[in-house]
Amino acid sequence: MVLVSCGYVPLEIPLALGMPAKRAVFWGPGPSCEAYLPRDFCSYAKAFAREYLQDERIAMAGSCDAMRRACDALRYFGLAREVHFVDVPRACGSGAEAYYAEVLREFAQGLAGISGRERGGVGTLVDSVDGPSFQRRLLAVTRSMNRLRSGLLRVFELQAAGHMSAVDAMYLTLGVNDALGGELKGDLEDPRIAAQPDGRRGLGDGDEAARALARAAAVLERTMHRADATGDGRARDQGVRVGVSGTCLLEPALLGVLEDAGLAVAFVDSCLGSRSFGLEVPVDAGPHETENGADGARACADADGPGGARPDPFRVLARAYLSKPACPRMFAGDARARRLWALARSSGAQGIVYFAPKFCDHAYYDFAELKGQVGEGEGLPMLFLEGDYGSAISGQTLTRVTAFREMLEGRLGLG
Repeated sequence: MVLVSCGYVPLEIPLALGMPAKRAVFWGPGPSCEAYLPRDFCSYAKAFAREYLQDERIAMAGSCDAMRRACDALRYFGLAREVHFVDVPRACGSGAEAYYAEVLREFAQGLAGISGRERGGVGTLVDSVDGPSFQRRLLAVTRSMNRLRSGLLRVFELQAAGHMSAVDAMYLTLGVNDALGGELKGDLEDPRIAAQPDGRRGLGDGDEAARALARAAAVLERTMHRADATGDGRARDQGVRVGVSGTCLLEPALLGVLEDAGLAVAFVDSCLGSRSFGLEVPVDAGPHETENGADGARACADADGPGGARPDPFRVLARAYLSKPACPRMFAGDARARRLWALARSSGAQGIVYFAPKFCDHAYYDFAELKGQVGEGEGLPMLFLEGDYGSAISGQTLTRVTAFREMLEGRLGLG
């Protein structure tokens, strides 16, 4: 399994190589983290400093200095069997796309070497990362990921409309993420799902990644069915609406505090929210796609691009991921502020709650910019919350959130 540290690293690449992959989500720093990194250190980056299982590979993005140092610690202390550094650009544009395409190609080549070694050097799923078999698989995986992202975006749209709680929506997202990594928990661990045929996805090799994609789709479909069966399809009463933003919001705890305090979450602008699920990687299905997608995948992989050149799938991925809604790590000018204000207006949010892991430099700079443009410039109240990643939300946080709700009610004449 491949654990990635950042939403800008495409899961499509390891999955196309037959390796289950997911976004790394930890429930707080491990007990040994303090032995490898300083105490006053970004708590999310520090959470990576732990010992991993033999089958776990780490893909660390160059998101910030803290992540670079965490990557160095993993390599120096030998905490993981394989550590790949993925140097994600901080801007989009033709130059950044070309550079990132080569970074992704090298990442794929490194993982392909692992895949070959695990199979004893024979029977690999791809001939090379630039060959037709890999491109066919990459296209099929990309289609599956597009469907998953679209489904999860729909989940958060239903949540914003009051058809399910923000906590439930986030737990569903985490369940799909775990399934992509080859994990299922509780009664979702169903042998029928694990053995589900994947030929309709255009993979057909029966590898772990193909089964992981099938399980992820099953988790999404089953949970949505349960929501309808239990009555969660009915809209809930709406309280004062707030949007949630920050650097990496990867756990439901804060959303639970907001809802417990009587706030309705209008949108979640995070790595496991609208910033990632609004992404669709463009793929050309080809003129002869069949039901299982295999022929369409072959047609796209073999089709000539402009000028007779075959489209570079790594360039396509690079362009799509770098162009998705920017997070605080990107040099996006005032695009983030404009987007956050547009989200607030379209969703009816009356305030913004911004959460930052302690010692996150990106968050501090980002919030100052957003407060100036959205908070002061547009008059939208903003609450800044800071805490350790993965730790329990304190009573002080609940007190501040409650005071924020009362202030918003006063502004709206609801008190």
